[in-house]
Amino acid sequence: MVLLAVVFAIAYATIISTLYYIQAVVVSYNLVHHSTDGLTLWLFAPPYPNSFPGALEGIGYLFMCLSLISASRLFSGNKLSKWISRSFLFSGLTGSIIFTNPLYPLPIIIVLIVAVANAIILFGSLSLTSIWLKRSLHER
Repeated sequence: MVLLAVVFAIAYATIISTLYYIQAVVVSYNLVHHSTDGLTLWLFAPPYPNSFPGALEGIGYLFMCLSLISASRLFSGNKLSKWISRSFLFSGLTGSIIFTNPLYPLPIIIVLIVAVANAIILFGSLSLTSIWLKRSLHER
């Protein structure tokens, strides 16, 4: 499971870093120089996510969610580890719903509820993981 989580995380990092580099270098340069020829599909603008950045971001975050789901299997044992495992799993599942929405459109209220839940769970999982790491360092 560790390897699978790492593979998905590498795919996520590769896609998202490439996308953001293109946005920072190519798109911004062309916008500053008032050249928008052929740039329309590369903008983070409506009709989001029906653009290259929206599509790449969606698939990138789907890989992140798959990485979280895979990593959730790594934590077991004490109560804190089980909470981390559950939070990784639910964060991956809720994130998958958000970023597959363009393929299978859901009512906007459901998407908003799931997005807020995902943000809260993801923040919680990161907080729990930092507590786990701090405890692990003190035990050594």
